[in-house]
Amino acid sequence: MPINTPNLGLFDYNPITDGNLAFNITQALSNNFNVIDTAFGNLMGNFSGYLSGFTISNDSVSPNSIIDISSGICMDSTNSNFIKVVSGIKKSLSGNWVAGSGNTGLDTGSVAPNSEYNVFTIINPITEIIDNLLSLSLSPVLPFGFTLFRRIGSIFTNSSGNIIPFYQSGNYFYWKIPVMDIIAVMSTSARTLYKLSVPGAVPVIPIINIMTDASTGTNIITSPLQNDVAPTSSLFDTYGGSVGAFGYCSKHILTNTGQIGARAMNGSAQIFILTSGYIDFRGKG
Repeated sequence: MPINTPNLGLFDYNPITDGNLAFNITQALSNNFNVIDTAFGNLMGNFSGYLSGFTISNDSVSPNSIIDISSGICMDSTNSNFIKVVSGIKKSLSGNWVAGSGNTGLDTGSVAPNSEYNVFTIINPITEIIDNLLSLSLSPVLPFGFTLFRRIGSIFTNSSGNIIPFYQSGNYFYWKIPVMDIIAVMSTSARTLYKLSVPGAVPVIPIINIMTDASTGTNIITSPLQNDVAPTSSLFDTYGGSVGAFGYCSKHILTNTGQIGARAMNGSAQIFILTSGYIDFRGKG
């Protein structure tokens, strides 16, 4: 009699016991295909949000206008299909999208200064052509035939419309020149939100160093996703009890629209925030 394979339970013809028996090959194949399809569907669920590779960098020849995207593999944004890129792709901010590496990559419009561009890997599931696309939106205007995509990171332009130099290692993105984002006086009555040099389209973990003028008491740094709480003598990030004292800390918190919050116990307390980069999970669970 026929047997079943040990892992998927597929129909397996046994030549010793079934040598002279007739069987329905069409039904056997159909049953096997159904088992394989079910097993593959269950397996796909284990790869929800999967992403590996897709390292983004300034191009070595034209770093102000072109980015290089390395090979990689990921699930698309709907977690229904894999997108696999076997060789790197270059894309330019100089114009609207044209297929192929080395060509322009904007989904619409012209390059905008002082802006954040989301970088996407995209695929046409019919032709299986894979490319990259740059968009100011998390919902890019896809080229004709391209229906599946995945955000793989962000790049930023300066006041001249040039790509700000950075480097990436996995989910870690670093500015080649750290940015002194904030020099300000904190509020005492409520948290003040401060915008950092990090993506605003998605929550990220900023890589920051914080210094406060703590001579006036305690200060607290929070995520906008957390409650706004007043600092106390037992709940604080920085503290100083003498004139001219400064407090230092680093924080591991989540941004919201690229912002974090700060609040002082007493008036006239200053805050200084230096941003070295950020951690962007790029949709990975």
